Amino acid sequence: MLPFLDLTRCTWCGLLYTKKVPFQAFLRATFTLMAVLIWPNLLKATNHPSPPPAIAKTQFPTSVSISEILQAGKLVKPKPKKKATLVLEKFDVKTGEWHEEGVLDLLVDAEKFSSGGFRDAFLATSCNREEQQKWVIKKYNAKAKDAITNTLKTTEEDHTRKQVQMHSAARQLTKQFSIKAPSNFGQSFYYNRVFYTKFEEEPATVEEYVPGKFVKYINNNGECCSTPEDCTNEGRELVLKAACLVHFPLNTRKRGSCS
Repeated sequence: MLPFLDLTRCTWCGLLYTKKVPFQAFLRATFTLMAVLIWPNLLKATNHPSPPPAIAKTQFPTSVSISEILQAGKLVKPKPKKKATLVLEKFDVKTGEWHEEGVLDLLVDAEKFSSGGFRDAFLATSCNREEQQKWVIKKYNAKAKDAITNTLKTTEEDHTRKQVQMHSAARQLTKQFSIKAPSNFGQSFYYNRVFYTKFEEEPATVEEYVPGKFVKYINNNGECCSTPEDCTNEGRELVLKAACLVHFPLNTRKRGSCS
């Protein structure tokens, strides 16, 4: 039995295909059923497509003061830079040998950004746009060069290589300290990598740039720096941790092992 719609009466009727019912009438009833039950659903799907993907809201920049806007009218010259290709050498503490580490292509600021008692520091950025890693190149100032040559009776290259060797030894000791420190000690110190190189035909060191403010917690002689009265608990904890790190290699040297 197939239902069909009687369009003259707008009512459903039953139609059974038998020999008494013409085949054409049976087909009409079948297509009428399809048109009534299926076609409206297709129209709904066509007339009501899926909603478009959500569009991110427009992001407006933070507020800029009038004085800052007016400052943009003044000419700001970019910092002069120069390209440098540095061949890096690292020191292996275990074997006591030097090995070539690789080559760095850098854009180096022409002017130093910091100075110490012996060396001037120049900020450099990797030429690789994907990395954009920052480095620091350090080389001796005129006063240090005079002291190295006339007082210490050595060469700039030898003195620079010793700087890297001692840094590598300190880095190894700090690694061992972190391993042997108790679990409740918390985060420990660590040393970044430092390499020997030549910059502008002079011996130099290159190391990874560390952002932030330089704070000294312990002196070169192993004595802790005096803490200010308003020093936080975190600051006092760092001073104690620095003292522990200084004490560790002394005991290690007595035992004769840093492994």
